[in-house]
Amino acid sequence: MNFADYYDLSRFRPEHIAMLEKINELGPKFAERAPQHDREASFPTQNYVELREAGFLKLVIPEEFGGMGFSLGEYATIGAEIGKYCGATALTFNMHTSSMMWLRFMYEMDNLTPTERAAFKRMREIQFPKVVEEGAIFDGDLCVSPTAMESAEAFMNGRKQPASAPRSSMRESGGEDGSVRTMPSAVATLLERRRQQQQQQAAAGDAQAA
Repeated sequence: MNFADYYDLSRFRPEHIAMLEKINELGPKFAERAPQHDREASFPTQNYVELREAGFLKLVIPEEFGGMGFSLGEYATIGAEIGKYCGATALTFNMHTSSMMWLRFMYEMDNLTPTERAAFKRMREIQFPKVVEEGAIFDGDLCVSPTAMESAEAFMNGRKQPASAPRSSMRESGGEDGSVRTMPSAVATLLERRRQQQQQQAAAGDAQAA
């Protein structure tokens, strides 16, 4: 079923319709990968590479920062459309977009003190360019790129770093044996959180089976 079957497109901006059409173009590939991500509880890295290339990571970022300035309602239809193809991608995309909306709309609130507004202004100036120019994605308080996540997961699983990963995503640092590998703290923290979640889910499953 196409989105034109359940939305009144006469109320949508052409830019909004264009992004919905892009999701329907990307969606079939998302759907192919979805079962593996569900089984492995893995991050949909390739989906985010494609979302970034199509401009979705900057969907609600203000136009003054190079974003698309979509409204909350417009975003909601985009998120729902992604969910038709891959639940994991829709869920994590919502986390990313919610972080962007928080920075955008909190700054616009009338009841902020000058100090609070200045703090939000500084955060916007730091974070929005990371997304627009570097394709970064957000998970709560952490900001990492999809390729950095892929590199970190590959390293943690003992696999080779993907060729597409930036040099900064993984680096060599001297340790006691002179060959200690490290990664950005944000990536390492995010991976550790996910491991803990997986362990908790596994423990809950074992408890239910017992």
